[in-house]
Amino acid sequence: MAAVLACGTEACLSGRAAAHLLGLLKGEAPPSEVSTGLKRRVCGVKVRRARIDRADRMVHRGIPVTTVPRTLTDLAADLSVDALARACHEAGVRYGTTPRHLAAALDRRPRNLPGAAKLHRVIQGDAPALLSALERRFLELLRENALPLPRTNRPAGAYRVDCRWPDTGLKSFAATSGRTSPRSRTRRSPTSARSSSPARQCRRRGEKVGPHDYPDQATCKCS
Repeated sequence: MAAVLACGTEACLSGRAAAHLLGLLKGEAPPSEVSTGLKRRVCGVKVRRARIDRADRMVHRGIPVTTVPRTLTDLAADLSVDALARACHEAGVRYGTTPRHLAAALDRRPRNLPGAAKLHRVIQGDAPALLSALERRFLELLRENALPLPRTNRPAGAYRVDCRWPDTGLKSFAATSGRTSPRSRTRRSPTSARSSSPARQCRRRGEKVGPHDYPDQATCKCS
């Protein structure tokens, strides 16, 4: 907060510092990074001289900060495509951010924005969000064998489908499919957890559930 105040009334936290505050990036807190329309030099603070559109500003935990979509556009230049896709996925889980929100934020940025091409790939679904080494290896195996690639980690009711092939109706759920916003997580009884498992949800919708090697995983095919 002190870093933002030191940069003027129109300043807001941005870049990696904003992403860490918003929970889009994990790990240790990065150095403070602030965007402001004023010319400022503050010891220990990375200051970007930029006017932030009112639509791209918000207050989070009492701190003026760039909105989630604007923060992702700032990250696009520095992150790899995989890391950017994971950050966008986290934004969707935590804040309900959609490709439409990202596209609107991009429209307010310069056409030659660094990293814009990577963000467009994420928006268009060409850069899948892979949340584990297992998922990355699974897609590598599909590519090596010239098999169709799925859409990954998409919402499906209370769960997220790890892999989905829309043309076939085939879905694959894993143990981590029940990712929800940290704010909405509640402790459930074992009976409740079993009754709302991905496999049981598939059966309620009339979808075929195939056998799997692990009890907490399921492969479903729409009827």
